[in-house]
Amino acid sequence: MDAQFADQWETVKDWSEESRYDTQDRRAAGDMLKAAQGVVECIRKYW
Repeated sequence: MDAQFADQWETVKDWSEESRYDTQDRRAAGDMLKAAQGVVECIRKYW
């Protein structure tokens, strides 16, 4: 696992259906979106 993926996974691993309703600031929301996109890209590439 490379460092970039590890950082992205660290960001998205605690997400849940319940946590999606928590209020986040713009930066946290952007970080989550970017990390989720990176994780999905990795899954597409290696799955």
